[in-house]
Amino acid sequence: MSLSETIKINILINKKYQDKVLNFLQTYSLMQIELGDTADTDSPAAPPNELTTDNIDYDLAGVKFALDFLTPFDEIKVPLAEKLTGNKIKLGQGGLEKTVKDYNYKIIIEKCQNMESEISKCESELKEGGNEKEQLEPWRNLQIAPKQAETEKTKTIFGKINTQKYLDFINTLDKQTKETAITKVHLTDRDSFLALTFLKNHEGKVNKISNELGFDSQELPYADKLPKKALENIKIQEYKNTKIIGDLKNEARELTREMRSLKIIFDWLTWQKAKQEGGSKLARTNYTARITGWIEKAHFKILHNKLQKITKNNVEIKALDLKEKDKTNQPVVIKNKPFWRPFESVTGIYGLPKATETDPTVFLAPFFIIFFGFCLTDAGYGILLAALAYAAIKIMKVPRENQKLFRVLIYGGIVTFILGVVFGGWFGIALDDLPNSTIKNTLLALRQIDPIKNPLLVLGITFVMGVIQIWTGVIIAMWWEFKHKRYLDGILKHGVWVYFIPAILFWVANKAGVLPQSLMGLAKVLLWLGIAVMIATQGREQKSIIAKIGAGIISLYGLVGYLSDVLSYSRLLALGLATGIIAMVINLIAFLFKDMIPYVGWIVAIVILVGGHLFNLVINVLGAFIHSGRLQFVEFFPKFMEGGGARFRPLQRESKYVEIVDN
Repeated sequence: MSLSETIKINILINKKYQDKVLNFLQTYSLMQIELGDTADTDSPAAPPNELTTDNIDYDLAGVKFALDFLTPFDEIKVPLAEKLTGNKIKLGQGGLEKTVKDYNYKIIIEKCQNMESEISKCESELKEGGNEKEQLEPWRNLQIAPKQAETEKTKTIFGKINTQKYLDFINTLDKQTKETAITKVHLTDRDSFLALTFLKNHEGKVNKISNELGFDSQELPYADKLPKKALENIKIQEYKNTKIIGDLKNEARELTREMRSLKIIFDWLTWQKAKQEGGSKLARTNYTARITGWIEKAHFKILHNKLQKITKNNVEIKALDLKEKDKTNQPVVIKNKPFWRPFESVTGIYGLPKATETDPTVFLAPFFIIFFGFCLTDAGYGILLAALAYAAIKIMKVPRENQKLFRVLIYGGIVTFILGVVFGGWFGIALDDLPNSTIKNTLLALRQIDPIKNPLLVLGITFVMGVIQIWTGVIIAMWWEFKHKRYLDGILKHGVWVYFIPAILFWVANKAGVLPQSLMGLAKVLLWLGIAVMIATQGREQKSIIAKIGAGIISLYGLVGYLSDVLSYSRLLALGLATGIIAMVINLIAFLFKDMIPYVGWIVAIVILVGGHLFNLVINVLGAFIHSGRLQFVEFFPKFMEGGGARFRPLQRESKYVEIVDN
């Protein structure tokens, strides 16, 4: 239940140690580097090593291109579990340095670029050849090259016309230009492919008739060759291009062996870029470099000792007093004990608290997990969910740092099982309809509430849980003020509500007859006392007496907000009922099919039962997670925090493919 305090520091070092220090900070993810104050620098920022940002970006783009190009040719199938968990190449520091030193990735990039270019060229020619082939095929039987058909006095054009218009077309040509020769080269059901030879002084008439009757003239490719010969040449070129593409793809398949090294280089370049960007924020003189940024206060001593060793005591580290703008941007680090850590995934969905606020993770955890179980309330589903989440961790070998969501589901499954037993939910089975047996008697004995028969009781329980959570939120707000010695704010802003909420509930319980009427007098006193305190305190920031009283009276309207918040918890009843009723319907449908279909009906019933209950589990787990989270984010968190904290982003090795392990 804590935020790890962050402090802002300056590290002053001899410039010659700059690269080593940045390497150390990046390797151990200790410091979020900020842009340093350059007022006292006498030299511009310079890269810490020979690689410039532009060079790194260029090389990164090249490696990414090579990986993208080679990936489709990689015939090693990655198991689904590894894809989901993103298993990485495990590599020691020595292996990394050797790869970086010895591996010439630029040659591989160049090979990939050349192959991609050649394949694209051949594919383009194939496509163009295909179009030419389609265009020339109807003219295969033409016995003259198109260019040779023209003489000094005559001209020949080639084209097609709809076969139904063919007779009309030739009759019109014959009437108006008697010297026109028409050769039918090819005929399909739809079109007639014609060669028209006419006197050049009739070209205008021929064009006019062609346009009017829909003759589509065509420019044939390879006009200096017989179409048949041109088609043969295209076929030969197709064979050559297809062979070149095949050879290049085979070469690319062999080149996929380089992907491991390329992935290592990709991550290494990414780290160099991050280091370069971090280094560009440093303030420098001709001889010194100053690194400004945030670290966790608990790491100060470790950092100091390590840097002294790296720089041979040529280092000065100083914690800075925070200015107002620093407090606004102060990064946040959440650190909880292992049991609570999975729930950081829920907090993370909302965002982080500010550095001046408390971490809500521990507070939300019990409420979230109980609400989650309430939305399912089926013991069978609970066992199944916990088992599936646990199996996913084991089968997919999910790294511990990525297990948070799975562990929340395991906790949720356990709580769902317990609540399912209490509510009598077992895969939607109607316990009362089971044949008499020890199992039936046991399950009925364990069932304390039947939500189908007593929905109002369950609704009441959800409202009680809502009141408890909202009241807890107000108490947390008061506690936080007390922790920071703002006692007056703690009492007047939050303490009065901590008193007023139970006072109202006490009066309502008496009024509803839940509590003995003998307590009604006390309830009224407590209620009116609470109203008086609210009116007297909530307008304290106003200047005039009338304004103070007015603001105090208006503050009572806050009760409407709290009532609205409590009503929102009724969704727990709706979701819980939905899960159980859908499960019952699935069972009903399955048994209907079992009786309807002879011989194989039971097989259909099993398929419906398995598929239906898995579907019901998935959609309701999703709904349980979303709505339980919503109650935290919308009803609970605003009582004691605003959120919007800045995440601590240290200079680090963010890797896509590689995991550095101890040698």
